[in-house]
Amino acid sequence: MTHQPTFALAEAPASHPHLLVTLPATKPASRDTFDRVHVSFTLPDSIFVDRHELMDLWGQGGRVQWELTPGNVDIERPISNTTECSNLRVGWVDGELDIPLHVRYLEPNNVGSEVVDLFQKDRVKAGWDCKGMRGERKS
Repeated sequence: MTHQPTFALAEAPASHPHLLVTLPATKPASRDTFDRVHVSFTLPDSIFVDRHELMDLWGQGGRVQWELTPGNVDIERPISNTTECSNLRVGWVDGELDIPLHVRYLEPNNVGSEVVDLFQKDRVKAGWDCKGMRGERKS
């Protein structure tokens, strides 16, 4: 039995997909030991999250704890040829988490579309926070 969250892209308008993260029904140990799941996403340059949208959706210090780096993401710029990435770290206790994503304007090409691999190796990390471990995490 796996204790990791599951990930799915939800149907949404073309450039505004939503990533749904669902926690397993059972935790790896009792609620007294593990209390919050944490997930870290390193997003490719072609996908970004809007800090203001997350603030409206989750607030600060509520059910969902989150951090976005860099702090200022230029939501209007097109995709660049650099390896710029942003990182979203989230933590929550139970249920499903809906993360609104945005797709940057892509370079024109002959195909008319582009595939973006959101779940490349080492881009998504998940685990459970353990109570009483002084900031250490067990995954």
